[in-house]
Amino acid sequence: HNVDDSPAPDVAGEVRQAQPIDPEAPATLTSTLPLAAMHKRLTALGLPSYVSDSAGGYLCNHLFFHVCRLALRQPQAPRAGFVHVPRFGTGAGHLAPAQLEAGARIVIAACAAAWRGA
Repeated sequence: HNVDDSPAPDVAGEVRQAQPIDPEAPATLTSTLPLAAMHKRLTALGLPSYVSDSAGGYLCNHLFFHVCRLALRQPQAPRAGFVHVPRFGTGAGHLAPAQLEAGARIVIAACAAAWRGA
């Protein structure tokens, strides 16, 4: 979404709430990653996964928006999107390093298959 919206200050102390990232840009840009294929493969392996239409309210969304805009400016737009990755470790909501590696391999393989048109 073309909006920064977080009550938390950034590292410079600035709080950006309901502010457009780029007033000249569209209100939304969508991921071109093969989200359904990635989700299906991740959950088949028992890894947590869900598809969302939001990368968050501030930094992650800001990065996602700029990556998508940059991709659209290319003559042959590459796939672009954002994947939140859980923390690694042993606590609740954490994944072991081997699980994170397996998930990353799935995401990369799904993107490569989509790129090849498979």
